[in-house]
Amino acid sequence: ATPPEKAAERIPRFFTLLLNCSLVAQLPIIAYASVYHHEIVKLLLGGKFLELSWLMPVIIALGTTSNVIAIPVTCVAQYHERAALILQSQLFGIYQIAAMVLLVPYAGLLGAAVATGTYHLFRNLFVWWQVRADARWLNFRAVLIWATLIWGSAILACFELRRLTGVPPIAAMASGLVICAAAALAYQD
Repeated sequence: ATPPEKAAERIPRFFTLLLNCSLVAQLPIIAYASVYHHEIVKLLLGGKFLELSWLMPVIIALGTTSNVIAIPVTCVAQYHERAALILQSQLFGIYQIAAMVLLVPYAGLLGAAVATGTYHLFRNLFVWWQVRADARWLNFRAVLIWATLIWGSAILACFELRRLTGVPPIAAMASGLVICAAAALAYQD
């Protein structure tokens, strides 16, 4: 719906808005899962697969490449009517298959997660590279700095609170929710 004469100004702003809004939802999940993956698996799966709980934050973080980047990049490509470009990006599926064949025998589920996560990253970076003139993240540095400070502090606070208090897992998870909610409020400002 953006007129061509206003595209140079509006498309980068829309692109930035979509990325930033997606990160508002994704970063708290990554932070929380990074600290409480063990407790989440224990609570939701009754302790089954507990030894693999560390994969949860890895998979969620790698999923960010699809959840956060794909929609803004695809929107810019569609605005420029580059549907063929999106279709071409699917050829990175060949990379994913090769990466799985190579990584799964040596790294198991982690190899599968890395192969899938990097497939989405490379596919989206390919599309972005082709439309990068309009797909500009206007406040990249500010987001990177604030996300690192706020979410790094939230993760550290959750780890330290859990270590210092020794409360039951459900209480630790609840306190982590409070810390992540406070971080989310700080991050939105």
